[in-house]
Amino acid sequence: MKAVFTFLLLVSLFQKASSQNHDFYWPMGYFSFEADTSFGRTVLDFNTDPPQIYREDRELNFSATVASFCDSLGNLLVYTNGIRIVDSGHNLLENGDSLNLEPFVSTNYESGYRVAQSEIFLQKPDAPDTLMLFHESIEFDNVFGISSRYLLQTKIKLNPNNEQGSVISKNGELSTTETSYGGIRAVKHANGRDWWIFNSFQSQNKYNRFYLSPEGMIFLGKTELEPEFPFLYSSGYTAFSSDGSKFARFYIKNGVYIYNFNRCNGVFENPVFIPMPNTSLGGGISFSPNSRFLYIASAFEIFQFDLWAEDIGASLDTVAVYDGFQAPFGTNFLLMQLGPDGRIYINTT
Repeated sequence: MKAVFTFLLLVSLFQKASSQNHDFYWPMGYFSFEADTSFGRTVLDFNTDPPQIYREDRELNFSATVASFCDSLGNLLVYTNGIRIVDSGHNLLENGDSLNLEPFVSTNYESGYRVAQSEIFLQKPDAPDTLMLFHESIEFDNVFGISSRYLLQTKIKLNPNNEQGSVISKNGELSTTETSYGGIRAVKHANGRDWWIFNSFQSQNKYNRFYLSPEGMIFLGKTELEPEFPFLYSSGYTAFSSDGSKFARFYIKNGVYIYNFNRCNGVFENPVFIPMPNTSLGGGISFSPNSRFLYIASAFEIFQFDLWAEDIGASLDTVAVYDGFQAPFGTNFLLMQLGPDGRIYINTT
């Protein structure tokens, strides 16, 4: 079975907030120039079908980090580039400056933070006027160059009547263990209210596990999965399926790790490992809207697995090959995100 892909030249990749229209606004782009209307600050807006793509006059640039949150009707409430949080009018929230920790904040203040899939907004259960932003702060690492040591939380109070909200707490430490940058994932608990939140370790099949409920955030310790990772200079991007029943991690130069996920107790089960040693760069991973198919991206190819197959590894199919297009830069495949319209969006290297 072939899938229909939409390929866009994106500079950032989004964390999916939920399926209730909260992810309808995707801002992206950087350093707009009046003379070139094909480049710069852009929006992918899912409030129409097909979604609209348009330029937008705003101050924030996006290098790699971006997260946004809309209300249940798809109207934008807030968004961030990993350093500043602004409202729907592109105004800085009160106390919404200087997210994350130095030294990368001041050096990237104009361009935006530089870690994809490192931030996610979630509505606090039973508190519709409170948003929680979970974000990773990066630092220099002697082995990997850059890694993440701090998982942080920032709390935002929304005001009624579309008045500007405010950041009421910022950069609170949830974890100080060295984890993989760009590894935050969240999935709804089976009760439909609470959240499971995981962030992955660098070059290890290990995850910090958190639980968000009306009482707040609880750290439930580390979860170590089988099989064990070989030591590679790779972070490995992750994804949950739309129905929350599957979790996967693509560890480039090595392979794909697939698990069943129990949304009641937050446990990963029935591991499947599919070796793919010849993959390089890329790293994107996404499930189909019906949770049946898993897609991964190397630099030059998109692969598909059928998770309903008796032998998942044998179901491997190449569904896209990079054709060498350049305009003027190459458009190799990189990361993936399932959009609210059921299409998978892929950014480029």
